[in-house]
Amino acid sequence: MYKGKYSQQGSAETPKQTENKKLLRKPRVSTIVFYSIYILLIAVFFLGIHALLNPLEAWLVRYEASQPEQKCQEVFDSLFSDPDWESLYTLAGMEDTAYEGSEAFATYMEAMSAGKVFTYVETSAGLSGDHKYIIKLDGDKIGTFTLTGGADSQAEIPQWEFGKLELNVTRTKSVQIEKRPGYTVYINGVALDDSYTVRKVSTGADKYLPEGLQGLRLEVQSVSGLLVAPEVSVTDENGNPVTMSYNEEICLYFLPRVTMEMTENEQGYVKNTLETFAKYMIKAASLTQLKNCCVPNAPVYTTISRIDRWMQNYLRYEISPITYSNFYRYSDTLFSVRAAMTNSVTRTDGTVKDYEMDYTLFFTMDAHGKWLLSDMTQVDIAQQAEQVRLTFVDGDTVLDSVFVDAASKTLTLPAVTVPEGKVFSGWVRQEKDGNGKTTLTVVFKPDENNTVILPDAALEPMTLYTLFEKGE
Repeated sequence: MYKGKYSQQGSAETPKQTENKKLLRKPRVSTIVFYSIYILLIAVFFLGIHALLNPLEAWLVRYEASQPEQKCQEVFDSLFSDPDWESLYTLAGMEDTAYEGSEAFATYMEAMSAGKVFTYVETSAGLSGDHKYIIKLDGDKIGTFTLTGGADSQAEIPQWEFGKLELNVTRTKSVQIEKRPGYTVYINGVALDDSYTVRKVSTGADKYLPEGLQGLRLEVQSVSGLLVAPEVSVTDENGNPVTMSYNEEICLYFLPRVTMEMTENEQGYVKNTLETFAKYMIKAASLTQLKNCCVPNAPVYTTISRIDRWMQNYLRYEISPITYSNFYRYSDTLFSVRAAMTNSVTRTDGTVKDYEMDYTLFFTMDAHGKWLLSDMTQVDIAQQAEQVRLTFVDGDTVLDSVFVDAASKTLTLPAVTVPEGKVFSGWVRQEKDGNGKTTLTVVFKPDENNTVILPDAALEPMTLYTLFEKGE
C-alpha cells in the first residue's frame, strides 16, 4: 500500500511545472534578433575586409615592384640579358672617334664578353639621392647605371626609373703602317696626314741622284687609341692600291721587299769599268780607255783622271773576281751597285802589293743602250739612317713635335714652366694596360740647360709628358 501510494504521488506534475517546461522549449525573440545581427555584422566585417584587401594587395604589389631592389634587376636584365651593344653605345652617350664608332664598339664588346657573366652590385651615388650600380663582367668593372626618382612622402609609392648608363672601354689597340713618300694610308676609310708619321728611313743615295729620282725612302705612320684592329689600306701616288704584308707580333703593315738583281749585261759593264779603272791606276790601261767607260764630261771622269797612280813599273798583276752587293735600280736608266775586288801587283823586286778597290758605282744608260759610269763613291750609300718623332706635351699643350736622328747622342728638350710648390721630375711616357691603369716611366731627366745625354740604344718614336711632383 505504501509503495504504490508513493509512486502515484511522485509522477504527478503541477500546472506551474508544465508551464515552465513549455517556456523553456520556446526561444525568445530577442535572442534570435541578437544572433542574427551578430552574424550579419561578422559577415559585413569580412566582406569589408575582403573589399579593402584587393586594392591593398594591388598597392603592395605596385609598391614592391617600384622598390629599387626590384627595379634595378629589371633594368639590368633589360640592358644585359641579351645586350644590343650598338644601342647601348648610343644610350651611354659614347662619342665616335676619328676612326671608330658603334660598330667597332660592338665588335670589341662581343669579343670581350664572349663566355663571360654579367653581374651588378650597388655602390654609393653620393648626395644625388639616386641609386647607383656597378656593372661587372666576370668581376671586372665595365660601367655603371643609375636609378633616379623616389617619392615626395612616405605615403606615396616611390617611382624609381632608369637614370643613365656609363660604359668604360680602354682603347689599347694600335697599328703601324710602312709606306713610301707620296703614298696614302687609310684607317677604316679615313686618310692619314703627315702628322701621323713617326719614323722616316732614308739612305745616302739621294745626294748622288739627279732631280726627280730617290733612293730607298720609307715612312712609318702610327695610330693608337683603337678598340679593335682596324681595316688598313694603302694607295700609291697615283691612287692605285698597294699590296701590304702584316706582322702581327708588332702590329706593323709593311711593304713587301722586292729583290733587285743585275742582269748579266749590266754586270758585264760594271766588271769592265772597275777592271779598266784598276788597270789605269797601274798604267795597264789608257785614259782614253777609261774615258770610254764614263758618261761624257761627267765629273767622275775628271776626278779619276787627276788621281795619282799607284805605280808605273811592275812585273805582273792579277785582278780577283769581283763581289757585288747593294744593287739598287732607281729607274730604267739608272742603277747603283757596290763592287769590290783586289788587284795584286807584283813589283819588280818580286814582292806583291794588294790594292783593295771597294766602291759604290752609279751607271746611266745612254741613248744607244750602253751603261756608262756616272758617279762613284767609297761611302756606303745603302746604310740606312732613321729619324723618329718626339712629341712633348705639358698638360693639354703640345710644346713641340720634331724629328730627331735616332742615333743622336744628345738632345736639347723644350723648356717648361714649373708650377709653384712643385719640382720638375722629368719627361715621362704614359702606358695603359688592358684595365685602363696608367704607368708612368721617366725617359728623360734633363740638366739645367734642358739637355740630356742619350744611351747607345737607338731612339724610338715617343709622346712624352711633363711630370711635376711636390717640392720638399
